[in-house]
Amino acid sequence: MDSYTPNVTQHIEALGGWVSVGYIGVVTSSLLLCLYMYNVFIFIKKNPSWARRHQAWITSLPMAISFISLASFFVPRATIMCETIKFIYMSFIMVQFFETVIVIGGGEEVLLRVQNGNKWYVITFSLFCKQLQFIQFNITKNRLRIIGGLIYQAFVSQLILTFIVAILEIAEVLRRDTGDAIFRFFLILNVLSSTLGLVFFNALNVGLSAHLNSNWPKFTKKYYALFYFICVQRAHSLFISVFNLFNVESPILTWTTIDAAASMLEAFIFGIVFFLFFKVVVVKLD
Repeated sequence: MDSYTPNVTQHIEALGGWVSVGYIGVVTSSLLLCLYMYNVFIFIKKNPSWARRHQAWITSLPMAISFISLASFFVPRATIMCETIKFIYMSFIMVQFFETVIVIGGGEEVLLRVQNGNKWYVITFSLFCKQLQFIQFNITKNRLRIIGGLIYQAFVSQLILTFIVAILEIAEVLRRDTGDAIFRFFLILNVLSSTLGLVFFNALNVGLSAHLNSNWPKFTKKYYALFYFICVQRAHSLFISVFNLFNVESPILTWTTIDAAASMLEAFIFGIVFFLFFKVVVVKLD
């Protein structure tokens, strides 16, 4: 893989007619910003004070991803930084959603009492109105805390791994553009830690969905909008990382440019969905 990365002017010239995709991204990102501000000042402010901060963070995700991807589209030399910020931000939003769920559910003791005897599943997929569930377990205080810890570790581990990789890169022990063993090791570790957090994030929210729908209307729709957005973002970024590592050439644009364009499109679609679902406020906290 060629280690040279073009500057902005060279990149725009190389894009040719495809630069219009970036200009469309400017428009869609601006629209998402307007939707976000409208949601914050019209709907989110109707929530209890403790919930406003969490929901303001959660609903910012599509807008933030769109602007981050827009920067990556036009500034290829910022791609690594943008991708790093994007994934850390998604893990941070998972933590915000988790904390919101615990409070709306009434706290740890209330949730355990309500869920007493209910069956949870480690892996749950919703497919065409049907749920595929695997690895059943009963929820206990320790297991609930472990699940919470695994959600937190996805955020913390990404911060730590990013720091370690940056240090090793500066020390010239690791090179991102060679696909060497050290970089692959950290890439796999990063994917495993984030996937583990996402799996148990799903298990928690699916397990609590019946209880939380009464306190937070459209909870299930809110959750799945967030979950599927994160999954889609991670999926194509993972594929593109693999293509880059094994020097698979893109037939049209560079893989990172395609990734940025896809992220902007997904962010716009899910941004509208977020706006529709998250404008419904918390009903009660008891």
